[in-house]
Amino acid sequence: MPSSASCGGAGKGAAIPALCAGAAAALLAGDDLADTEAFRAAEDLGVPLLRVVVMGPETPDELVGVADVMVEGPEGLLDLLRSL
Repeated sequence: MPSSASCGGAGKGAAIPALCAGAAAALLAGDDLADTEAFRAAEDLGVPLLRVVVMGPETPDELVGVADVMVEGPEGLLDLLRSL
């Protein structure tokens, strides 16, 4: 089930281990600087990982730098998910 969460204000990166516990693989999608923390935290999961940046006019370079895939806007993300 898709999820978006944070743990008691600790940030998105702190939520990743709990959200992905027991997962065989993970796909994370993000569009802002706070998602960079989540992408980096996911690297420690020890499972196959796909980091998707949802591009927009304000997408930060730092997030693009840790992406595996970039898509154009929410429609691009939907197209990617439909193709899986």
